[in-house]
Amino acid sequence: MALYPLPNLPGLANNYASTQNKTQFSHTGDIRIDQHFNENNFLFGRYTVNDVPPSLPTFPAVDGLSRAGITHLPGSAKERAQNVQLNFVHIFRPNLILELRAGYTRVNIASYPSNYGKNLSEQFGLKGQRRRRGEFGVVFNVAVRLCVLRDANYLPLEYLDNTFQYNGSVTYTIGSHAIKAGAALIRRQLTAFQSTSPAGFFSFTANPTGDSIASFLLGIPLSTQRDTELTKLGYRTWEPSVYVQDDWRARRWLTINLGSRYDIYTPFTEAHNQISNFDLGTGKVIVAGRTESPIRPVSLQTTATWRRESACRDSRRKLRAAWRLRPDVFPGT
Repeated sequence: MALYPLPNLPGLANNYASTQNKTQFSHTGDIRIDQHFNENNFLFGRYTVNDVPPSLPTFPAVDGLSRAGITHLPGSAKERAQNVQLNFVHIFRPNLILELRAGYTRVNIASYPSNYGKNLSEQFGLKGQRRRRGEFGVVFNVAVRLCVLRDANYLPLEYLDNTFQYNGSVTYTIGSHAIKAGAALIRRQLTAFQSTSPAGFFSFTANPTGDSIASFLLGIPLSTQRDTELTKLGYRTWEPSVYVQDDWRARRWLTINLGSRYDIYTPFTEAHNQISNFDLGTGKVIVAGRTESPIRPVSLQTTATWRRESACRDSRRKLRAAWRLRPDVFPGT
């Protein structure tokens, strides 16, 4: 009971109010280079970083123990987004230009409970539980007539996203046509780790004592619960694509845009053989790393998208019309 603060308002219920400071700082930095090698070769590069370390408050601590509720997600967090980009342009002739681009984006978000890193479960007498460092929060209780005092659900949260992008294109101008063709490749790496109640909790109600506070003081919970992820999964996928387009100046007042694009979205795989799947075609469970399949499947579906786009512009009448044909192919189940 010492974890509950003394009332600072009149009445027997809703008799405590506290306003705490939330802190958040944003640090942003940019670096850019422009290199002009000669009249036919140009290089552009940029790096951007954005750091946001917020901290959400909770009740004042008692003997180093943060008394967190579940009305929000108190605790510390770190959010960092980084991006680097390189562009290279080579001019073969005034009507023939090569463009090469590469980019990398990394988003790292992590939120931690107020008592992160403290083995408070064993201090409350709950010993021998298998836990990771982020799950040493308060395994406390819920009493119907008392404010909740435990670490919030859904923490810790760890999210890491790496995206690699590569793109190359050639632009060729001949007569009234400006033709552009290219290819792109995207590599995605994603890790998302979050559990509903990794530290667990006890729920005390009026059953069986007739009073929830009595059940709490006697240590008779109605239910206990703990939901936790056992491992961090590393998802991977590829997204190749090719395209061609033509800006045709059919008349001085009329430009027609024609284009076609083909995209493939490969199935997600798991980088460390930590996930399995069920093949409806064979009726078998595919166990990653133990089957004949060279990939580690998460989804058995590959998506292919083909887009054809056309548009025309009338500069005199400011008229524009466009249409798109986009069939999606979903082989497999």
